[in-house]
Amino acid sequence: MHGLLPLSSFVPLLTLLGGAVASIASDSETFQANIHIKILKPQNNSLIDTQNALDALFSNPSDQKIDFSSVNDPHVTLYLTTFNTETRSQMFELAKSALQKAYTENCSGSSVDEPYVMKSAVSQYVSGSYGMLVTENSACLQALSDQLVLATQDFVSESAKEYVPSWIYNLPEDQQQQKIELIKQYGSPNVFEGFEPHVTLLVDDVNSTELSVIFQQNEVEEVDSPILEIGFGSVGQFGSVLKNQDLAAPVRFD
Repeated sequence: MHGLLPLSSFVPLLTLLGGAVASIASDSETFQANIHIKILKPQNNSLIDTQNALDALFSNPSDQKIDFSSVNDPHVTLYLTTFNTETRSQMFELAKSALQKAYTENCSGSSVDEPYVMKSAVSQYVSGSYGMLVTENSACLQALSDQLVLATQDFVSESAKEYVPSWIYNLPEDQQQQKIELIKQYGSPNVFEGFEPHVTLLVDDVNSTELSVIFQQNEVEEVDSPILEIGFGSVGQFGSVLKNQDLAAPVRFD
């Protein structure tokens, strides 16, 4: 990776990250889901090692809130929003069918017997409190997100379509309107033309200046990962995916 790159329109999960659900509390009638590409071993282990090395550079390591070792799973979000509980099973079934179809039609590996490989881009970003590794977008990733959203949009809670997080109003006016329209229609500002795949590696909501310095001064090794599973993750703090708390069985492509 090659240092800090400013990008005012790049928005990470939740308050900056992947959906308009930062202040929407789940209740018995709704639930949050982070539908995501799972990063499996050995790439998962590599990200854990990288995160541990960066954590040691913080003056107070506990300020860094993402923990791949025991709490959170590394992932690339395809769609993060709040769904209606009463149609939960139907939503999962349609999501799985859409993902299988999108993968078959758009995600060819280098040979028939090899999976599609998701590639890291040559950049890393700090945006607000978030340190992110950019994933190279492609027809495969875009199709997975697009088809997933189209298949499940009817099951999204109205509350997710009504809440506009405050960070959106810090964007240029044209980007504000784009994000707001995506929220109103799909319950997330980061889908379709707003989809920007990434792995959130660090979150420091206490000292974002220190986060920026650490991320700027330490290049992170690229991690190319085969797409073998799509997970339906429980949503943790800062839009993270909670380890071993999947909401449904993953979609597997192996």
